[in-house]
Amino acid sequence: MNADKVKRYWNFLSHFNRSLEDKKNVFIISHMRSRSTLLSHVLASHQQICGHRELHSSYTKKIHLFKTRASLYRENDSFESADYLLDKLLHSKLIIDERIFKTLPSYIFLLRQPEQTMVSMIKMHLSDKNSLDTVKRLEDYYVERTEYMVDSWHKFEGDKIYISSEKLANNTQETLSDITTFLGLTQPLSENYDTYKDTGKGGIGDPSSNITTGKIIKPKPLSEESKALLQRLDMQRIEDAYLKALDSLS
Repeated sequence: MNADKVKRYWNFLSHFNRSLEDKKNVFIISHMRSRSTLLSHVLASHQQICGHRELHSSYTKKIHLFKTRASLYRENDSFESADYLLDKLLHSKLIIDERIFKTLPSYIFLLRQPEQTMVSMIKMHLSDKNSLDTVKRLEDYYVERTEYMVDSWHKFEGDKIYISSEKLANNTQETLSDITTFLGLTQPLSENYDTYKDTGKGGIGDPSSNITTGKIIKPKPLSEESKALLQRLDMQRIEDAYLKALDSLS
C-alpha cells in the first residue's frame, strides 16, 4: 500500500464515527465521453453532494463502500455536509450489487448521441498514442456499454432518472432542475461548478481543457475532418444501439 493510501485510510479510521455517518450513494451510469465528468463536477459543487471523480470501483462487497468513503473523506468539508456520495461507472466490468447498501442508491443514467461521442472517443484514443487502425474497439465498447445500461436500468431497484447529454449542454437549467428535484436537494444545482487539483487529469475524468473552465460550454458543430473519422466505424450499428437505449431509458 502506497503512502497516499495509508494516509487516506488513517484519516478515515481516526475519525471513524464521522466517516460512517449515514450517506446515500448516487451513481452516474454512463459511457466514456458522455459529459459525465462535467455532470459530476456540477453535482459535487453542491453542498449536499461529495465526489467529483471516477473512483474505478465495483460495489459488490461492504469493503467497497468503505473504500469509497475513505477516498472521499479526505475532502473533509464536502464530506461533512453531504447527504450523497457520488461515483460514476463507465465500464461494465464495474458492477453494483444493491444488496450491500443499507439504503438503495439513486442512479443518473446519462446518454450522449453517437456522432459527437465517437469523434470525442477517437480523438482521445489517438491522443493516448493508439493507432487509428484500432478504433473499431471503440465501436464495440459503445454498443456493449449502451446495452449494459439498458440492462441496468431494468435491473436496479433504486430511484432512477435519465438525462440527455445534449440537454445538459444546451438546456442546462431545465436539466439541472430535473436533477435537483430527483435528488430532493434543498438548493438548486448551478451550471457554474468548482474545479479541483485533479480536474482535467487523465484517469480521473475528462482530460480536455474545457472541464477546467468551471462552466458549461456549448458544443460546436463537428468539422468535416472530424466527420471523416467516423468513416472508420459502422455508424449504423452505433446509431441502432443508441436508439434502442434511448427508447428504454427515456
